[in-house]
Amino acid sequence: MPTSSPETITLADGKTRCAFQIQDPVFRAYHDREFGRPVADDRRVFEKICIETFGAGLSFLQMLKRREAFRAAFDNFEFAVIAEYDADMVDHIMQAPGMLRNRRKIAAVLHNARRALELREEYGSLAAFLWSFEPAPDDRPAVITEEYPAGQPHAAECAGHGEGAQAAGLEVGGAVRPLRRAAEPGGGQ
Repeated sequence: MPTSSPETITLADGKTRCAFQIQDPVFRAYHDREFGRPVADDRRVFEKICIETFGAGLSFLQMLKRREAFRAAFDNFEFAVIAEYDADMVDHIMQAPGMLRNRRKIAAVLHNARRALELREEYGSLAAFLWSFEPAPDDRPAVITEEYPAGQPHAAECAGHGEGAQAAGLEVGGAVRPLRRAAEPGGGQ
């Protein structure tokens, strides 16, 4: 029998997890393997940007369930390859099984791939650019609550992350969720 608090739940396997949507096996696997872990690999960072772009207005769980289809349609998010896509490839992606057929969001992914190459040239890596918005260790909270980041010193950096991504020419849809673990003590790169 699961035990719980407002923030966590302990399931039959004995693991305590965040309480949100954790009953779904896809979300549980994401939580156990990826959630709250820093990402420094450019391909994985680019994947997160793409998933956020396509996920604007949709549930995150829906995006997780379609992630393999997105990986197949977008060459495993290798942005150097995606940067070379043409109109024929966009048409191909529009017909790919499991894809969300939104030409504007596909165009945003192609644009972002080209911009990611430029950011990699300028900053050494796409991840280095995004990690440049990480707050200083003394500005990170010891515990993340539902009320965080509102009112925290880190809130400006979170806002700056989205603004910085847009100022850098990346097209993102909807609210920009943190693409990196920036709030846990010692979570920096």
